[in-house]
Amino acid sequence: MSNPPLNARTTLVFGFIFIAGRSAGGPSDVVEEGDDVAEIAALVNGEPISMEELDKRYNSLSPVGRLNLDKATFLGQLVEELLLYQQAREEGYETSSDDAQAAFADQIISLGLSQEQVITQLDSLNLTEEEVVQQIRVQLSNQKLINESIRSR
Repeated sequence: MSNPPLNARTTLVFGFIFIAGRSAGGPSDVVEEGDDVAEIAALVNGEPISMEELDKRYNSLSPVGRLNLDKATFLGQLVEELLLYQQAREEGYETSSDDAQAAFADQIISLGLSQEQVITQLDSLNLTEEEVVQQIRVQLSNQKLINESIRSR
């Protein structure tokens, strides 16, 4: 069985990041009194989602993803994911940066992507490796919380 073309393999890697049209992002600094809030898209328990962050993540969706998901709905999904991540941290389910980095590396290896291919794809999405690893960290943390919630029922 041959490897799928690069764009298909890349879709699989970045599908890990943007599951079901969502992207997860790590929290920014908590908003303090006197901060400029004009550039904040949402405030979730004191943690902002900036307009820049919203725009960057929304624009990194595939064209089909953007057709099927307006920016306001996408923002709602970001808020939901941040709420889950806050709960996961509170309950001790936060994935370490090292574990998130390992998960990212495993995905790259399993798909046979070269470092150059990964960098090219990240550049095309206007993302850094650090941003991707943080997104994976949030997703894995949220999944741990959800899994534990299901098990406890």
